[in-house]
Amino acid sequence: MIAIENTLARAVDALEPLGNAARSDYLSMAAFETGGFYKSAEPNNNWDNQQVEIKAHDVFASGGDDVEAVRHWIQAATRQASMFEDLRKAEITLCSGCPIPVTKMRDACYLIMDEGRSRDLRRRAGAMLHALVGVPT
Repeated sequence: MIAIENTLARAVDALEPLGNAARSDYLSMAAFETGGFYKSAEPNNNWDNQQVEIKAHDVFASGGDDVEAVRHWIQAATRQASMFEDLRKAEITLCSGCPIPVTKMRDACYLIMDEGRSRDLRRRAGAMLHALVGVPT
């Protein structure tokens, strides 16, 4: 079974107790470490979009200032982390050897087919959906 490690949830949890300046510093380092960026607005540059832009952990957000951009990043990361958690539960459901209700198994397979990152799991989900055709709920 391939489980998704949810670093986003840990990042959001780490940001929660911090103040605004510390949150900006944390996300600046996280962006650097995860191949993203933290771009501040450049007021004297007419070519700049005048937005603070953050991409860390493959989550992008922007805002008019640091506080707004960080707030938007936290909101986007929270949504993404929730989706990862749902996907992790779907993977567990698919790979479980225990009896699972048909509707729950179908829902898990559809989620994996739509959002899954592993080709093997998507194949398994497709095979399971094919096997469930005609099975009453």
